[in-house]
Amino acid sequence: MFKKKMTVSALAISLAVAGCAGQTPITAIDYADVGTTAIGLTVLDGISEANPVVGILGDGAAPFVAMGIKYASKKWLIANGYTPCEADKKVGTASAFGTANNIAVILGASTPVGIAAGVIGAMIYNSKKQCYIEETFIVAITPDTKFVDVE
Repeated sequence: MFKKKMTVSALAISLAVAGCAGQTPITAIDYADVGTTAIGLTVLDGISEANPVVGILGDGAAPFVAMGIKYASKKWLIANGYTPCEADKKVGTASAFGTANNIAVILGASTPVGIAAGVIGAMIYNSKKQCYIEETFIVAITPDTKFVDVE
């Protein structure tokens, strides 16, 4: 019972913290990963967080830890030259893996099937998420600028 209360509390806190994301928003796929993790850990007996980094504070805190890792990863990627969209795509691809894997496990799939579902989910997300570079052109008009009519 304590595990379920801790998981639900951690999920609620992580969702609230995600609202403070600013330039690196937590997206639907991130919420899906954290949510399916919380559901799997709460509903299924004998299941624990498979990622040792996310599960470091125990299964009850795993959703909170996962949300923090997603946010910090996006911030780090942006600080190291990636656009917010590129950072979101990289973290979102990992979240898509986790979401698909979690859903498969919740539905009763074996570990290999869950991993395969995760890989397929990540590949689909990565191929659909597009980042476009916004180009800005600066034009300077000076007194010496000559204009030409184009037909």
